[in-house]
Amino acid sequence: FRWRQTDGTPLVGSDFASARAQSLYHQSAFTRNLHIPANTLHIGEVYIFSLSVSVVGNPMLSSATAVSLEVLASPLQALLYGGNKTVGRSSPVELVASAGDPDNIDT
Repeated sequence: FRWRQTDGTPLVGSDFASARAQSLYHQSAFTRNLHIPANTLHIGEVYIFSLSVSVVGNPMLSSATAVSLEVLASPLQALLYGGNKTVGRSSPVELVASAGDPDNIDT
């Protein structure tokens, strides 16, 4: 097995959250499953990876394919705080809400 990025914005060291994440990505390039850590790919970008396989001892038996990954933004999430409540009809009610961005790794 041999994975290669053949098109799209090249993945570089600063795209990975840690040296370990980058190492896992590079090590997986020679395995059946390519491991791309979460939050490594950029929203709005298209990445193309190719996979080549051959039989050990008989390189004439080989095949190749490619996969295209388009990274889309996740929809915002409406968040309500405080859980379910029961209140009397004459009691004031205050609902606290915020928007959550699942693509923002800093939150």
